[in-house]
Amino acid sequence: MLLKIDSETVDFVCKHKITFNQLAICLFVLRKDVTSIIKIKHNVGYIGDCLIPLTGETATHIQEMDDLVNRKFLIRKLYDKNEPYAFDTFDLNPGFKKEFRTPEEIGEEFFNSYPKTIIVNGVELSARTCDFQEMIAAYFHAIKGGIRLHENIVNLLKEKGGYATVGIMKYIGGRVWETDEVNTKVKSRAI
Repeated sequence: MLLKIDSETVDFVCKHKITFNQLAICLFVLRKDVTSIIKIKHNVGYIGDCLIPLTGETATHIQEMDDLVNRKFLIRKLYDKNEPYAFDTFDLNPGFKKEFRTPEEIGEEFFNSYPKTIIVNGVELSARTCDFQEMIAAYFHAIKGGIRLHENIVNLLKEKGGYATVGIMKYIGGRVWETDEVNTKVKSRAI
């Protein structure tokens, strides 16, 4: 699998002056993804349930962890001298944590911003009827995880004032926000 590194990810890394390894460490700590840590530990070779690998680059990884702690991106909840880099001894700084958004958070914000009803042939119907997890996956895939695009979509929905022409899954599948954005620009030029 290829990991797409988009401009938002690069901007984030540059803004905070962190490495991609440090970004990965922060994501593991944020998501408390013990299953992935254990999988990596068994396949790559990590010390205990730590975030530091057993490779020739260990010193570099320790420096990266220490840098995150010293710069207050990571907060050490407790210190275990036997495993000073144990995964569960860290948390993200709350201020830094706000900049990370999970698909669930993005999906929920989109869902809550989407109008509750649509009118079809004079009948009011629910616009949000869907399998919530499928909606999150479809939305996150459609926006390719782009936070800026997500924020633009939420703003477009607010500008529409609770009016929708299609159900939420058709909105996502048809990428209706692209049409909404064009229509909003045309209206603003006409005024």
